[in-house]
Formats: sequence, C-alpha cells, structure tokens
Amino acid sequence: MSTVKNANPKLLKRNSKIRERYHHLTEVKHLASDWVLKILEDEFLPLERKTLWLIVTQTGYYKDL
Repeated sequence: MSTVKNANPKLLKRNSKIRERYHHLTEVKHLASDWVLKILEDEFLPLERKTLWLIVTQTGYYKDL
C-alpha cells in the first residue's frame, strides 16, 4: 500500500488545510510566497518553513493528496 493510505487522517486533514490556506493567501490575497510561508509558520507553530513548503508543493511524505 502507498504511504498516503497508511497516513494518519489528522495529518492528511492538516496538510489539506495548509494547502488551502496557502492557495488563499497567494491567489486571493496576492501575497508573496515567502511572506505566506512566514504566516503559515506562525499559524502552524510546530512546523518549520521547509516542512510547510514540502507540504504545499506535495513533494514530502504525503504526496498526491
């Protein structure tokens, strides 16, 4: 089975929320991606900028969600 099917549903929901928030801030609010990552870093406190970027670009462990 793939990693996605074995992933924790809470993590999948969180990652989806991060992607939606990133899309809203960049496409609707027209903010720069560096600034958006800083905002997301503050909102999702335990996550670092690099981790957030991997989630947003879907290149991390939870790819193709």
